[in-house]
Amino acid sequence: MKKGFTLIEILVALFITMIVLAIGYFTYIKIMKGSLFQSSISSTQISTLSGTSLLQYDISMSGYGLPLSGPIETPLNFHEATNSTASAYNYSTLPASAYNIGQNSQTQPNSSYLVIRSSIADINSASQKWAIAYYNTNTNNWDIDYNPDNSLSNFSSNDNDYCIVMDSNKTLLENPNGNFYFNFSDFANSINNLNLNQSQIYLIYGIDSTVQPRMPFNRVDYFLSQDNLPSFCDPNTYELYRSVISQNNGSNTLMPLLDCVKAFFVESKIGNNWYSSTSNLTPNIINSQTQLIKVFIF
Repeated sequence: MKKGFTLIEILVALFITMIVLAIGYFTYIKIMKGSLFQSSISSTQISTLSGTSLLQYDISMSGYGLPLSGPIETPLNFHEATNSTASAYNYSTLPASAYNIGQNSQTQPNSSYLVIRSSIADINSASQKWAIAYYNTNTNNWDIDYNPDNSLSNFSSNDNDYCIVMDSNKTLLENPNGNFYFNFSDFANSINNLNLNQSQIYLIYGIDSTVQPRMPFNRVDYFLSQDNLPSFCDPNTYELYRSVISQNNGSNTLMPLLDCVKAFFVESKIGNNWYSSTSNLTPNIINSQTQLIKVFIF
């Protein structure tokens, strides 16, 4: 005859089983927390690399495709940012500086506010494109080199992207309606009727694929803000933002780059001097005498 378990024995066995399960559960939670922590570190490292690489790219491309003067026939006026902070760095006529450095008084201590202008600052399908127009003396017609070696930067004759056109002196070409921009297909199809200077080579830079530009360049701003600061950050730190100024209405499209940033400082060497603010410098001095830009993030 087999002897069964008593109630006491069953309760003791259940108690021991619960202890084993509890130990296993907390070990699992500890492992999972460690795994999540490691995953968080990896994501942060990737985010850091992406953020700083994008900042480095924007700085290195500042001034790319930036016209130096407007059409001689008609004074050029344009509009940049509408946000109160961003608008402090606006220009309304050319020349405009390839970048500006200012002070961000919304952080403690004051950090930098960086503005970058180039045709490719807003990275979109149009801004990656460029081409060259020249007069072909063999055919007595204007030709456009569509840059066939790179499909990303390759215009096609039926592209409806908005672009700017400037001569080799970086003077903007005015379209027949008196605007500083062209629809690329319109320009390509009417180039022989535009009375262009046959001794000039014209540079064509894409600006936007959807809207008529309000600026003859694209613009992006970098600054610190505590808006949407992640809860895991120290409350005395900030989010580093990349803000694209819209060609449609001048509004800001914010992109968070780095979390938990304590400070963001930018300095540039212009001539023989270092500047943490370019507010007293003219665009011509900034564009022609900048030697180096340093960025400190910690």
